[in-house]
Formats: sequence, C-alpha cells, structure tokens
Amino acid sequence: MILPVGISFYTFQSLGYIADVYGEKINAERSLSLYGLFILFFPYIASGPIGRAPSLIPQFKAEKKFCYEDVKEGAMIFAWGLFKKIVIADRLAILVNTVFNDVYSFRGIPLLISSIGFLVQLYCDFSAYSDMAVGSAKILGFDLIINFKAPFLSKSIGEFWRRWHISLSSWFRDYLYIPLGGSRKGKLKKYRNQIIVFLVSGLWHGAGLTFVIWGLLNGIYIVLGEILMPVKVALCNVLKIDRDSLGHRLFQIFITFSLATLAFIFFRANSIEDALYVIKYIFYPNLWLITDGTLLNLGLDLAEITILLCSLILLAFVDILSQKTSITKIINRQNPLYRWLLYVLAALFLLVFGIYGDAAKEVNFLYFQF
Repeated sequence: MILPVGISFYTFQSLGYIADVYGEKINAERSLSLYGLFILFFPYIASGPIGRAPSLIPQFKAEKKFCYEDVKEGAMIFAWGLFKKIVIADRLAILVNTVFNDVYSFRGIPLLISSIGFLVQLYCDFSAYSDMAVGSAKILGFDLIINFKAPFLSKSIGEFWRRWHISLSSWFRDYLYIPLGGSRKGKLKKYRNQIIVFLVSGLWHGAGLTFVIWGLLNGIYIVLGEILMPVKVALCNVLKIDRDSLGHRLFQIFITFSLATLAFIFFRANSIEDALYVIKYIFYPNLWLITDGTLLNLGLDLAEITILLCSLILLAFVDILSQKTSITKIINRQNPLYRWLLYVLAALFLLVFGIYGDAAKEVNFLYFQF
C-alpha cells in the first residue's frame, strides 16, 4: 500500500492539536492556511520532530524578517545533522545490513558489533533528520523542539526515553499516559499505563510482532527500574558505593546502553526468529575474528572503518561537550577567520568522507518507513 509521506507524524500533530483545543490549551485556529502550515510545515513533515500547536502557531503568526544569526546557527545545526547521516549512519548501515540481512551466517563478534552498530546508526540517522529539520526551520526564523539530547549518556532506561525522540515520548506522555491516569491512581495502574504507552509506541512503529516485543521490553525496563530502585539504593549503601562517583555513573550508562541494544535487536531484526538467533549467539566465543580480517568482509574496508571510528569519537566528544555548553556559541565566539576555516574544512570533510553513489541510494532515512 502506498502511503502519503509523513502520515504518522502529521497524524500525531493533528491529534495533538485537537486535544489541545479540546483541553482549552489553545483556541481553535480560524485560518485554514495557518493550520495547514502547522500540519504540513516542510522541515518536519517526513520524520518529525512532532510539532505542538501552542508553540508553533504563534510563531507562524509573528512577522518574520531576515536574521543572519538565525541563518548561521541553522546552517551549523543542519551541517551537523548531515555529518551524522552521510558520514556515520550511512556507513554503519552497510555493516548492519550485511549482518542482519543474513544473520544465520554469523555468530559472536559480528552479531555483537552489528547490534551495537544498529542502535548507533538509528540514533545518528534519526537525530540527523531532526537536526536538519531544526536547522532548516531556524534558517527561516522558526524554533522547533530539540528531539535528541545525547541519549547514550543516560543512566537509566527512563532517562534514555527522556533524551531519545523527545517529541514522541512527550506526545505519548501528554496525550496517552496522563489521560490514562498517569501515576495518580496507584502504582499498579501507573505500571499498567507505562506498559500500554510502550506497547502503543511499538505498534506506531510497525504492526509486526518484533515492534510489539520491542515496545513491551522497554515498558518492562521502565517498570522494573522503578520497582528495583529501593533495592539498588540499599545495595549501594551496603557496598558503600558512592552513587555520584564517575565509576558508578559509567556503570549505569553501560547497563542502560546494553539494555537498549538488546531491545533494539527486535526493532531491526527481520523476524522474531532472527532476533532470537542474534540474542542466542551474540556472545559466542570467537574474539579472534577481531584480528583475523573477518570484520573486513562486512562491507567496510580498513579505511572505511577508520573513518567511522574517528567520526564516532568526534560524535561522542560533541555529545559530551554539549551537555555543558552550546557548541554553536563556542564557534560563534571564535575569530571570523577561524570560523570560516572551520566551515570550509567541514564542507570538504562531508564531500570527501560522506557516503555517495550506489551505496547512498540504498540508505534512506530509517524513519521514512514509519
């Protein structure tokens, strides 16, 4: 069945608009053109972020004038998104697709690397589109919601979902979780509501059982995390572990990332059988494959892997630094000569190291399918 581009995203925007009008958060918009602009605003129409009427419609009504600072900031955000898409996500896609399209030919290290690789690919791919949507809207003078805030630095699954696809997570919170009763009617109903939200989230991504299991797993993670919190606190006290120490925070980040990777295996796998096979053999003892050249047969040669690793280090550095300061503000404080040198080098980097040609044709934005 051929579906309209972005149908799931602007359906959510329309539902959110109706709920906001019904709840008297906003007045019904009398201008069809303004309402149409809100629903079909081109930067976010295909893959979000999901817009909210109370934030965007007043911006559309306000007079707009050319602003060089907005253009400069928007272009930098857009370029960063482009880097994540064509340098990291599309390169990872080659490796991930090679393994997941034929999982029964692999065991151990290739399955582990491709499972981690898919989670990173999805983050870079989807946050790239969000950055490009935010950047292009900023060039025009409009502010969209930031959709990702370094989710791989999360110390719990709950925090992960507060940092990942924020516009969708907050939409489900405001228009499904809270109307179901939220946490107001006791813990059991709160846990039920959390499970329902993630099951619906899974169904939103696709009608297949793999997406349902993915959603259910995340709901179980959230519920168990809350139930076991007193146990974790007591255990830290007994073992005299400083919960604010760097070591403990890194351990929490590692566990959260591992749990997310496990759940997203179902998100990527072509079937439940494929996903269960990956989970069964992901820790198969064949570490020698790291050094015997096997990894060079997964679609990327040594040069491509080197580019990928260097790009991932840069991504991690920027994500960590962005938690404390604004990267665009740091760049704007530099001498114009240095700034323009950075712009030129960044453009050359994208041109030289991006994925183009036949390989690029096979890698559309992942969220275009939802």
